[in-house]
Amino acid sequence: MLLQWIYSVKRRILMSHKDLACLSQLLDTLKPLISKSDAAQFNILDILQVSSREVAICRLLAALLDPNGMHGLGIFPAQQFLDQILGQVCPEGALDSTYLKLEDYTDTNRRVDIALVIESRKQVYPIEVKIWAADQDRQVCDYYHYYENLGWELPAGICYLTPFGSHPSLKSAGDLEKSQIRLLSFQHDITRWLDLIIQKAAEQQNFRTADTARQFQEVIWSMTSTNDEEIIKVLFPEENPTKNLHVLNYLYQNQDSILRNFQLRYLQTALLPLPDGIEIRPADSQKDPRRILDVLRNGQLIAGIYIETNLYLQAEESYMILDADPLSTGNTPSRWRYLYRYSSKSPICLKYPWKNNPPLSEQRDDRICNLKSLCDSIVPIQNCTLSFVSESGMQY
Repeated sequence: MLLQWIYSVKRRILMSHKDLACLSQLLDTLKPLISKSDAAQFNILDILQVSSREVAICRLLAALLDPNGMHGLGIFPAQQFLDQILGQVCPEGALDSTYLKLEDYTDTNRRVDIALVIESRKQVYPIEVKIWAADQDRQVCDYYHYYENLGWELPAGICYLTPFGSHPSLKSAGDLEKSQIRLLSFQHDITRWLDLIIQKAAEQQNFRTADTARQFQEVIWSMTSTNDEEIIKVLFPEENPTKNLHVLNYLYQNQDSILRNFQLRYLQTALLPLPDGIEIRPADSQKDPRRILDVLRNGQLIAGIYIETNLYLQAEESYMILDADPLSTGNTPSRWRYLYRYSSKSPICLKYPWKNNPPLSEQRDDRICNLKSLCDSIVPIQNCTLSFVSESGMQY
């Protein structure tokens, strides 16, 4: 009985190769279901509840698509939309006469949400956006025939844009063939198009447009995020509710160790490249669970990196940090200083990594930026006559 109990405990703690494969598959399945907008972000579009306002979304989409818009990218967004999203390659110079119409009125006083017009080629790309509003009788059918009767070519038919790429209702499609309706989704097509805009704007240091497109993406992620019920179905499938129980039990039993390993791996990347002469090594968590890394200079232990609410560096008892932290409001020498990221110049929360704003990433501009300046400022106490304040508030 004792051996059976020990074996059962071991099975609960350890993960087999089969369990690891199950965990990997589970994470891959859950990842697209969990909204990226859950990351802590200040988003003015979310504050204004744009995701629930169809007219506002149409205007934002049109503002970024417009070749003559204030986004500063010229024809690029429209060109990428035609090429990468609709598969319509236009010869160089053909888009010089391109313009956009917002709420283009038809002969029956209906309004097409967006129409991208290439005047020189007598082509039009009408876009009907449907998020919450219901289809109307013969709506997309009338739009198509309106432009057709004016003599315009519709190379991609009517673009029917919805959160997930849904079909228009039969009453709206009327007599149109499937080939005359192009289904588009915010979830995939517009998100991918916005990626191209963000990249181009960042290359041109057009940060306002890049940020606007990025916030638009977050609105889309929020709008198309899957609810908790679908996540529960993945975790506990109806045909076998206990399927993932062993994996979930492992994650629960080892959550502290998993978090600690994430913290170590993140720091081993975020601190690179290390300053000349500086080494880091995992600290002994048994002595102080808050201390995660030792910092050595030329083989000599000079400081530790600690995790409380925010990440900070603290000099050893025989050392002090002499100069002021340029990102700090004070200028009193101290034994500890916060560590900052290039991207935000704000302290890093590794106790709750998901609470960082902007979110943690592996990008180069997200690495820790002030380790070198702090290490250069650490001096032995006996070599300095200045007083300083320790983390505990005691004066030396």
